[in-house]
Formats: sequence, structure tokens, C-alpha cells
Amino acid sequence: MAYQVLARKYRPKRFEEIVGQPHAAVSLKNAIVRDKVSHAYLFSGPRGVGKTSAARILAKALNCPSLAEGNPCNACETCEAIDKGLELDVLEIDAASNRGIDEVRDLREKVKYPPQPGRYKVYIVDEVHMLTDYAFNAFLKTLEEPPPHVVFIFATTEPHRIPQTILSRCQRYDFRRIRVKDIVQRLQEVLRLEGYPSDHHSAETDRILFTIARKVDGSLRDALCLLDQVLSFGGGKIVVDSLGEVLGRVDEGLYLDLARVLQKKDPAGVFRFVQDLLDKGVDLDEFYYGLVDHVRRMILFRLGGEAMEDLEYPHHVIQEYQALAKGEGLEDLLRMARIVEREEYAFKTSHKRRFILETLLLRLAMIEKAVPLDELLRMVEGGAAVKPRKADRPEPRGGEGETQAKSNRESDPPGDGMRADDLLGTVRDSWHRITEAIKARKVGLGNFLSTAQPLELRGEALILGVGDGMGEFVSEQLKVAGNLRLVQEAIAEAIGRNLSMRLEVRGIEAGSGNPIPPVPHPQNSELVDKVKKIFDAKIVREE
Repeated sequence: MAYQVLARKYRPKRFEEIVGQPHAAVSLKNAIVRDKVSHAYLFSGPRGVGKTSAARILAKALNCPSLAEGNPCNACETCEAIDKGLELDVLEIDAASNRGIDEVRDLREKVKYPPQPGRYKVYIVDEVHMLTDYAFNAFLKTLEEPPPHVVFIFATTEPHRIPQTILSRCQRYDFRRIRVKDIVQRLQEVLRLEGYPSDHHSAETDRILFTIARKVDGSLRDALCLLDQVLSFGGGKIVVDSLGEVLGRVDEGLYLDLARVLQKKDPAGVFRFVQDLLDKGVDLDEFYYGLVDHVRRMILFRLGGEAMEDLEYPHHVIQEYQALAKGEGLEDLLRMARIVEREEYAFKTSHKRRFILETLLLRLAMIEKAVPLDELLRMVEGGAAVKPRKADRPEPRGGEGETQAKSNRESDPPGDGMRADDLLGTVRDSWHRITEAIKARKVGLGNFLSTAQPLELRGEALILGVGDGMGEFVSEQLKVAGNLRLVQEAIAEAIGRNLSMRLEVRGIEAGSGNPIPPVPHPQNSELVDKVKKIFDAKIVREE
């Protein structure tokens, strides 16, 4: 007998065998048991999640003479004929190749004839969204009032393309992507039914099955096809090399190795790691895609608790991730995520992907751990030595660059004995550079903050003073998504140290002894001048 692929061999034949869709399976089975069958059904959902299989089971149950608790017997002549596609009362139609009005008119004529010898004529229309508008309109009357012996079952991956007039006449079941653990469980069951020994359920095998399940994006059919490929590659065995060779997927073990290199702050190890990727033939695009997911996993494992509920991995992988995540601060992981996200476009559009990846990983390896401000103050007030971190950019030489470098060095936070007042003084001295850096990314925010001045440090809060009744407005600007983070990054870059601080705004009345620069009049601002010049405009009214 010719070999039958696993996806066809292990296709569900009973409602209970439909994986990951209990809401649909139970409802359809109860409809059969209670003899409350609708004249039209719509099964929608992604590919490979059981829509057509459920339609065939329903068709068999409607015509099987030997039902067993709502399930077809799968042994009678009718069930076997439906499985083989030979039953004349059950017609499967591909709407992608039969999408016109003529095909629908022909179908309308055929539904008038009663079934022989079954109870129902069942029409399974796959990819029904491919029908033309004219075909849907021709179908409408027949679908609304079909003969009592006819049942329509529509299957689609794009229900939004089906007219509401059709949707309103169908019982709709939305088939969901199948969970990773349900796919793995089914793959393990298939291996057992295929006669593979129990040692195939080792940690290495489970890792490969989990990799297959995550790659297929919820499609059990795709998972079974990949399992076929993996078994063919290994000559009937599951081998670890199939991860890269067949699946084109980067093994989680590589990301765990990377996490160890980054925690050791080992720049040479980064270059060795990338070279190892290339030696193994790993696709760098696939690796970068997985790197984003890896950082996300590290954040979720660091948070723990409910955040880990959607992480479906083998037990040994979970243990390794938990151990590595404990050594990372949440703020450091979030900074890693921002770096990886920002460099994604440059990586995808560059012809020098190896270089981009190496520099990216170097930046991740050289990230300094964030120090909460109150902890830093306790350290320096207690006399502990605090060495300033040099800026990540190279120090320029000569001329204006040398002057700027000198200014940067002068604004570095002091070392031993630095107190809160000294740190505040450093922030004040650097405030102009801080606001200029903010202007480079958000002009409006930088302009508003340039009218403020640092007043005091209180715990983890930096108090900013603003005048002319602008306190409330500036406070609202800092609440806008991303603005506070932008200010924190600019302060960290200017003073050469990452501080976990929040910003508070205090309004200052005139004559209070705290001079605050006035807010520039809109007509005199540099931005307005540029707009007037470009568009040859003039100010008509101010709000």
C-alpha cells in the first residue's frame, strides 16, 4: 500500500478527535444527538485547525445509519465512502475554482433532488469567500430557504469577505489557533501510534516537538507535515540537527548561550558567538526574528507569575530561562528590548548584516545595570566609591570636538563623597545639553523643558521648576507616552550614569528667588520662524 502522509492518516474521524476546538466539537455533537441540525454552517479560522475535518465528520454523522452517541461509526459503507470522497450525497466544492454565477446556478438546480440513499445532501464549500458578489447574490435565496434534506457547510479563512446577508443565515463557529501544548501532545500521540519507542519522548525530542509546534502558528496540519519531514531527514528517527536543516528554526539553546555571553559582559565572546552562528549555517534573519522573541521571554520570566502563563516550553527550558532572568534587572531588559527594536530596520535593509548583528550584540553586552537614585545616594553618602561611567560614544579630538569632550568630562558625576547636592549640581550644569538632546528628537518637548530648571533631588524624584503658570502644562507633557523615558535617557547620556528617577514639576511665582527663563513668545520661536519662511505664512491669530 502506498505511503500515506501523517496529516491525512491521522485526520480526525470523531468529534472528540478534533484538537483544540472543544466549543465547536461539543456543539455540533449535541446538535446531532438532539436532532437540531441547522440548514447552514460557517466554519471560519486559520489554515490547518480542523475546519474541513469537522465538516466531514458532521456530514458523516448526518448520514451514518449507526450513530454512536452523536459520532459516526466510521465503519459503515456510507462513512467509508465519505472518507474516500465517493459519496454522491456529500459534495465538496472548491470555491476558488468554482466561483462564478454559472456554478451557483447549477448547484441550485441540483439541491432540488432528494438524497440517495442517505438522509441529507451535504454541500461542503471550501474557501467560500472566493465566490463573486454575483454568485453570492444568486446563492442567497437558496441558502435562506433550502429544501429540508440539504445542509450547507461553508469553510473560510477570511470571514470578513463574506457578505453580511450570507453570514446572517448561517450558524457560525470560529476555529481558533491550536495551543502549542495541544499540538505537542498530538504529535507525541502520533509518534506512539506510529510505533516509535518510548525513548523518543526524551528532553531532546520534546524540544524538537515544541519547536515544530511554535513554528506552525497554531496549524496542526502544518505540524504533522513538518513531523513527516523531520522523520524523513533522520531516516525514521528524530535528530537534533533537523531543527536547523529542516525546520529553518533557531534552537532555543542558542539564545540561552547568547544570554550567558551577555551576562558575562564578554565582547570577544560576542564575536565568537556570531561566527558560530555562521559556521552552523543559521539564517541571520531567522535569528534576529527569534532574538526579539528571546528578549520578550526574558522579560516575562523576570516578571514571573501570571506573565508566564502563555509561555509553553519544556520544563528544562523554563528552568534555564528562570535562572538566567534572575540575573537581569527589569529595566535592563527593557533597554535591551528598545535597542533590538530600534535596530531591526537597519538590520533588515543592510547588506552587512553580520556587522550590524555584531555591533548590536556588543551594545547589549556592554549595557550598564541601572542604579536606582535612592540607592546611589545611600552609597555615596555612606562613603562608597562610585566610579562614573564613560559615555558610549568615542571621545572626539581637536578643536571644537576637544572642547565638547572636556565639557562632557566636566559634567560626569563626581566620585568618592558625592552628595545629593553635587549630583543635583551636575544635572543643573548639564541641563542645556539635556534639553538640546531632547529637542533633537522632540522639538516641542525640548522647548518646554528648556524653560525649566532642576530645583532639588528628593528620594528618586527630580523636582523641576517652571514659571509663568506653565507647571500644569509641562506636567501633562511628561505624561504623554514615551516623553518621560526620553527625558530620562537624555539625562543619563548627559551625566554618564543611568539613574532610575521620576520627574515632578513645581510652578514658581515671579519674585520667589528662583529665576526661571520666560516661555518664548510663539512669534519669536525658531520653529515658528522656519514655518513662516517655508510656507510664506504669517500669524493671523494665537490660541
